[in-house]
Amino acid sequence: MTIQVVAESLIHRSPEDVFDFITSPDAVGKTFDGYGPIPGVERSEVLGEESLRKGSIRRVYGTDGSVVDEEILSLERPHTQTYRLVSGLRPPFSWLLKEAGGHWDLRPDGPNTHITWTFSFTPRNWLTRPLLAIFIKGPFRRAMDACLANTKRLLNGVH
Repeated sequence: MTIQVVAESLIHRSPEDVFDFITSPDAVGKTFDGYGPIPGVERSEVLGEESLRKGSIRRVYGTDGSVVDEEILSLERPHTQTYRLVSGLRPPFSWLLKEAGGHWDLRPDGPNTHITWTFSFTPRNWLTRPLLAIFIKGPFRRAMDACLANTKRLLNGVH
């Protein structure tokens, strides 16, 4: 019953450079602008830590005033980051979702890094699945694509 959306990008930097950037405490605030009903991110921080590690909580402050906590489930430099949303979703998403989380996979591609970002959403029930799918397959997918484009722009120094 899980809905997944996948975004991919090729960045002209090493996996180590990309990993270090996407796991920096302020990366989400620099890259996730949102799209339509999907709020952007003003800033993010790691609670009680200087950097991310397995078990860390990353607090994400949305442009809609929301504050979402993400638990880091795995972090393996320079290849993967997995996290799940643990609190703070606002309606209508809190009404539609049972759980959600993301997984970043970074693989070398010559001198470049191929990013695959998968976000998984579990609807509350079969009734909420169609409505959730509308948000996920349209606006959220566009927000993910824009986030990867921002990541690429920032890492490649193109303004």
